Amino acid sequence: MNTLPVFTVVNDEITNFLQALAKQSEEQKLFQFLNCLDETYASQRSQILVMNPFRSFEFVCSIIQQKELRK
Repeated sequence: MNTLPVFTVVNDEITNFLQALAKQSEEQKLFQFLNCLDETYASQRSQILVMNPFRSFEFVCSIIQQKELRK
């Protein structure tokens, strides 16, 4: 079985790598969520995808919730 090395010192390079990994994971979760939305949310999905930088998953959920409340 492959094992990962144990880090005893966390330097800036490792910290930056972990932050980039977390950001990538958040973006992946966001894309999966957006892909599951039906065409009712096409306008919101388009607006979210052009936002720069990408917003948090929680922010995107709040946009969808606002649309639901307006129905």
